[in-house]
Amino acid sequence: MRKEFIVGLCVSVLLIGLNGCMGGQPSYEEQQENKYSYLKTANKAVQLAAVKQNGHMLRYIKNPDKEVQLAAVKQNGYVIQLIDNPDKELQLAAVKEDKEAIKYIKNPDKEVQLAVVKQDGAAIKYITNPDKELQLAAIQQNGNMIRNIKNPDKELQLAAVQQNGHMIRYITNPDKEVQLAAVKQNGHVIRYITNPDKEIQLAAVEQDGQAILQIKNPDKEVQLTAVKQSKDAIKYIINPDKEVQFTAIKHNAKAILHITNPDKDVQLLVVQKDPRLIRYLKNPSKQVQIIVVQKDPNLIKYIENPTKEIQIIAGKIIEISFADYVPNYRLSNKDIEIKIENGKLTVTNNTKEFMKVLSLSEYLQEDIFSYSPFKVSPEGIHTVNINRLNTLKLNKLKNRVLFGYAVEYKIGNKPIKNLYRTYDYIYTIKGNDIYIKKAK
Repeated sequence: MRKEFIVGLCVSVLLIGLNGCMGGQPSYEEQQENKYSYLKTANKAVQLAAVKQNGHMLRYIKNPDKEVQLAAVKQNGYVIQLIDNPDKELQLAAVKEDKEAIKYIKNPDKEVQLAVVKQDGAAIKYITNPDKELQLAAIQQNGNMIRNIKNPDKELQLAAVQQNGHMIRYITNPDKEVQLAAVKQNGHVIRYITNPDKEIQLAAVEQDGQAILQIKNPDKEVQLTAVKQSKDAIKYIINPDKEVQFTAIKHNAKAILHITNPDKDVQLLVVQKDPRLIRYLKNPSKQVQIIVVQKDPNLIKYIENPTKEIQIIAGKIIEISFADYVPNYRLSNKDIEIKIENGKLTVTNNTKEFMKVLSLSEYLQEDIFSYSPFKVSPEGIHTVNINRLNTLKLNKLKNRVLFGYAVEYKIGNKPIKNLYRTYDYIYTIKGNDIYIKKAK
């Protein structure tokens, strides 16, 4: 009895195990089928809401009508594979949503094929035996597709290079018309053309002047055309002559960046067009410097070691300590004498008592500089170090200068006294020399 019970128990366990292995638990697909089974009998509004949210819900709908199918492929083009014999409208909607949906369409309509390759030429790979019209449309969208076409005719070649000039490298023995079309799209592809003639060279540099880099020994006409098109083209021309330099500068003054040792005339043309470009000129001529500082005095900062003449024209001459140049100055009364002579400033005490100079101020135009207080012994002379920080910028357009001193002093225990006097001076500049005299 016990033996029979054990055998029966083992058989039951075995059956239960087999039942589990053989489908006792539903598969994922079955679970999904059960989950969305309501769609089979749902009304159209529910079906539409489902496929608009997820096109793949179409698989759970029995005999969906055209409107539901259309909504599904608009949400996900790949759903077209769930539809038997989709019509052209459905096909177009699917490939519009995703061009690669065409690979799930058997014998797609010609209009559908065209729509796909116009969207992405590379999609032609999903089309079996594409005809010339399809090839042309694909190439016009992506010239690179010519690489996948054996023996393309001239129309296809032209379409390819017009879309992408670089495609000429994949065309065997392109004729002149194809060559011209290629360089007109991208001048630099001239490097793929063997012995391009003058017309091809000109077309290339007209499209991009820098394409002259790809041309061996370009003649003067080609050089001139190139520099007219691009300011940078001249840097690829070995020893451009003066006419080429002039032409380049006339079209863009910044071409000077690529001209080595431009002569005076070229320099003049550059700064006449844009004086700021003097910063790129090595050793600009005097005439060039003058033109530049006349246009903008601040540009003198780009002139290395400008002469005084240039500084004067710019109103930027080196600042001078005016007191060093004053030929004579005298301020005095019975007590005191302040004098400049030979660039030396002295204060003389004419009394027999100690003098305390409380303040000595130097006036130069609108500026005032005060010296530190000092004492002068009876009948003594005190030499003052001239303040060379109180400077003046000379300008040839304004050659009058107001200059003088004011002094405040005290003798012994007597009251403070004041003395003040300024003069008008006139300066002239001759060459590198400055001359100053008192105005009459």
